[in-house]
Amino acid sequence: MLQNSFQGDIKKLEGDERRYRLRVGDHRVLFRLDGNVIHVYAVKQRKEALWLTTP
Repeated sequence: MLQNSFQGDIKKLEGDERRYRLRVGDHRVLFRLDGNVIHVYAVKQRKEALWLTTP
């Protein structure tokens, strides 16, 4: 559903059905869906080793 609603490289993250990663060039945007609300909680460069561990 989400991938049909938005354009870009979006991947569902493991561990929480509401968490996603969006790839934008060399950056990654981590976000969570709560109904119709999108919560962006991190925007980091891909080379940052700990980008995925952000709560």
